[in-house]
Amino acid sequence: MEVTEHQAETIVCSACQHATTGAFPDAVPYPVQYGPALKAFFSYGSTYQLLPSDRLCAGVFDLTGHTVSEGTLYNSQQTLYTQFTAFEECLKDAVLTSPVVNFDESGLHVTAPRHWLHSAGTPQLTVDIE
Repeated sequence: MEVTEHQAETIVCSACQHATTGAFPDAVPYPVQYGPALKAFFSYGSTYQLLPSDRLCAGVFDLTGHTVSEGTLYNSQQTLYTQFTAFEECLKDAVLTSPVVNFDESGLHVTAPRHWLHSAGTPQLTVDIE
């Protein structure tokens, strides 16, 4: 694991005593954070491998020696989710404007009630629809 520290300098105006702090680059919203490769690993472990967050945290510790909180996993998932919004819209548009589309409604039980998953797909693409 590679650690990079980002620092923002604060300068205080000698005339008015107003403090101004430099900004981090857009890709670095926090002074301490994990990089895109580890965030992708978090997403892969939780979304594709379906690992519970406590097991994923333990796995990250076993592989890297660094402790990661479940909150960090959740926050990285939320970040990735918002970054895929534009892709998801393009995907839906590509599927729904295809000349041939398969639509499916699958029932699944979450606790007691039945819920429905609606999806649309082509031979190359699949998307959930609401």
